[in-house]
Amino acid sequence: MTEEKRFAFGKNWQSFRVDALDARRIEEAEHGLERLFGLGALQGRTVLDIGSGSGLMSLAAHRLGASRIVSFDFDPDSVACTRALRDEHARADEAAWSVTRGSVLDEDFVRSLGHFDVVYAWGVLHHTGDLWRALTHAALPVRPEGRFAVAIYNRVEGALGRFSSESWTRIKASYVGGSTLRQDLMVGVFAAWQAAIKLSRFENPLREVREYHKSRGMSWLHDARDWLGGYPYEFATVDEVSRYVTHLGFRTDKLLPVPTDGWGNNEFVFIRDTA
Repeated sequence: MTEEKRFAFGKNWQSFRVDALDARRIEEAEHGLERLFGLGALQGRTVLDIGSGSGLMSLAAHRLGASRIVSFDFDPDSVACTRALRDEHARADEAAWSVTRGSVLDEDFVRSLGHFDVVYAWGVLHHTGDLWRALTHAALPVRPEGRFAVAIYNRVEGALGRFSSESWTRIKASYVGGSTLRQDLMVGVFAAWQAAIKLSRFENPLREVREYHKSRGMSWLHDARDWLGGYPYEFATVDEVSRYVTHLGFRTDKLLPVPTDGWGNNEFVFIRDTA
C-alpha cells in the first residue's frame, strides 16, 4: 500500500482538534467509553489505545481513572496530536500516559507493549490494509479476563438505491487519489446526498450536523472527510468478526450492531478466556 493511497487521518484529526475539540466533546467521549465498558469500569485499569487518532479516547480513559495508558498510531500526525492533547490536559501524569508511533501489523512491536486490562481499537483495524492480521495482533496484549473493544465497518451488499461496501472502496480510493478540488466536490456531493435522504424522511438535516458530536465525538464535516477518504478500507459482517475473535480465545461480552444495510461500525467488546 503506497503512501499516496493512504488517507491522512492525522491531518484531519489535527484540524478537528484545533477547530472543534472542547470540554463538551471530551465529556461525550467519556460517556462513549462508559457505554462500552460500564460506569467505573476503567478505574484503576491499564488501557492500550490502538490507533489513537486525536487522543480523545485516551484522554477520556485518563479522566475516567485508568491507572496507565499507552497510545499508539501509525500516522505521525496522529501521534503528534495525541501527544499534544496529553501535554495540554495531563502533563503531570505523563509517566502514566505514554504516546508512541507504531503499527498494529508489526507483531514484535505489539508484543513489546506488554499486557493490558483493556485494549481499545475503535474504527482503526479496517484501515490498515490487512484487517484480519491487524485483529490478530490487536488481541495479543489483552490479559486473561481483560476486555478487547473493537469496531469494524459492516459489510453491505449492493441493492437498488444503496451502495455496496465494494462500491465505497472505489469511492474512497478515488477521493484519496484526487486533487483538493475533487475532494471538496466529493464532500459537497456527499453532503447534498445525505441532506436529500433526511428530507425524504421529513427530517431536518441540519439537526444531525448540530448534534453529530453526541454520537461520534467529532464534527460532521471532519467525519465526512474521514469517511470519504478512509482508505485502505475493509469490512466484515458481525458473524465474521465474532467467529474470528472467538477462535482467538475470547467470548462476547457486548455487541452493538448497526442495521444489516448500514455502512457504520459494528461495535464489540470481547473478554479473553482464562484458559
